[in-house]
Amino acid sequence: MLNVAKLRAGQERCYLDSVTSRVEDYYLGYGEEPGQWTGHASELTDLDGVARTELLGRVLRGRDPNSGVRFTQVRKDRVPGFDLTFSAPKSVSVLWALTDSEVAREVRSARDRAVDAALGWMEREACRSRRGVDDIEHLVGDGFVAAEFFHRTSWAGDPQLNSYVLCRERCAERRSPPRCGSAA
Repeated sequence: MLNVAKLRAGQERCYLDSVTSRVEDYYLGYGEEPGQWTGHASELTDLDGVARTELLGRVLRGRDPNSGVRFTQVRKDRVPGFDLTFSAPKSVSVLWALTDSEVAREVRSARDRAVDAALGWMEREACRSRRGVDDIEHLVGDGFVAAEFFHRTSWAGDPQLNSYVLCRERCAERRSPPRCGSAA
């Protein structure tokens, strides 16, 4: 299952504190894996491996993660990014938790491939941006600059394979194709 939440302008700090803090919080609590860069645009911006807080903060503030140069216009209503939450069905999570290590690895691998496929589809179909007066110009994205945080349990502590992917689009200088029924 996928839930999509839009980050509100100014909310970046809250997400960064709760998602990347190492102080025994839910997201990176004991035994959880550190966040990892993912998404096609992460590769384009030379981000790989562990997602560092300061670089993710720059991304969500609309800046190039390496140089710090602004790549979005300054607007008080700007959407800093999205929180994509991928959750495996409860039966899959219980199977993963109660089976032997070989089957657990296969379940985790299948779940990871499903998340990668869903994120890839979102990059191809939903990675768009707007700019200009009244957001009239529509741009096609190069993909997401994203950090994925994988977790084994729910807030309640029961088995629940899930990932939080904090992302924002990176757009090239090209217009999106017209949608069905729209004027060319």
